[in-house]
Amino acid sequence: MKKIFLMSTFIFTFGLIIGISYTFAHPGNTDSSGCHTCRTNCTEKWGIPYGYYYRHNPVRPCSESTPSPTPSTPAPTPQPTSPSESPTTPAPEPKYETKTEKVTEEISFETKYEEDSDLEEGTTTVKQEGENGIKEKTFEVTYKDGIEVSRKCIDEKIAKNSVPKIIAKGTKKPEVKGASTKEQEGSTGSGLLGLLFVGGMGYLVFRFGKKLKAKYLSK
Repeated sequence: MKKIFLMSTFIFTFGLIIGISYTFAHPGNTDSSGCHTCRTNCTEKWGIPYGYYYRHNPVRPCSESTPSPTPSTPAPTPQPTSPSESPTTPAPEPKYETKTEKVTEEISFETKYEEDSDLEEGTTTVKQEGENGIKEKTFEVTYKDGIEVSRKCIDEKIAKNSVPKIIAKGTKKPEVKGASTKEQEGSTGSGLLGLLFVGGMGYLVFRFGKKLKAKYLSK
């Protein structure tokens, strides 16, 4: 009975020692979790407190799991962009500007004719020289980026009236010098009747029966 008791005590003690050795592994040996408790040269050699339950490589608490390598994510391959998708710079806004401009224009004079009984028929003379007038116009001009795009007349006035040119036309009938009117009416023969002046020029008037003819006197 005593032998059985001693044998049982020995087996129990031996098993307890084996179990403790697995539970409290010394440096260099790890348990099933890959950890162990430091019992030897903890502070002097390892720089950790006695009884520290830790993991090797690197030294860290055994409560921290071994970091698993993070799978690297491949960098996205840049996709070529189509021309329609490429960014475009917006066109600048056009610049509009409005100005007023004054322009002068000439008004051409008119030519008028007047009858003058003091002048012989067929002659003319200038009684008054003509002068052009002046017209002023105001325009509203619109520019786009410095280029004229529209023009509108907003005012118009006469700055100077034109002066017409006046030409006198003679209406005076020419006089026949020489034979008297009665003699001319009664005569039916032929011959020189007299001298006729028309427009400053002299003519010899001849009678041929009932017909009269004039001959120009050249210088």
